[in-house]
Amino acid sequence: MAQITGVVPSEMPAEMLMQGAPEATVLRVVEQFLIMKDQGATDEFAVKTLNQMHAAALSMAGEVLSRMGRAASLFQYLRHIVDAIHGHGGEISDEFLIDAIQEIKSFYKR
Repeated sequence: MAQITGVVPSEMPAEMLMQGAPEATVLRVVEQFLIMKDQGATDEFAVKTLNQMHAAALSMAGEVLSRMGRAASLFQYLRHIVDAIHGHGGEISDEFLIDAIQEIKSFYKR
């Protein structure tokens, strides 16, 4: 991101640095999921919509996020998107994703 924006990484605001972190992806996806649930979406509809939305956004940046052909839970979708976007780094465990979902839901009192 620093190369794209022409900014020295050490001078980037923390918010920009975190945009590329797996933890930030997890937080954004869970927050988006909870917003959709608040608007009356079912889990299945929220996950399918997020998958379509993220696939379209990533395709504009030249990245590929396959669309899930079956109904998926929030955890399954997080596993899918984290593997697709952050699969090049160290492995992110299922336990981390499960704990992160619970922690975020707890923070928002869900």
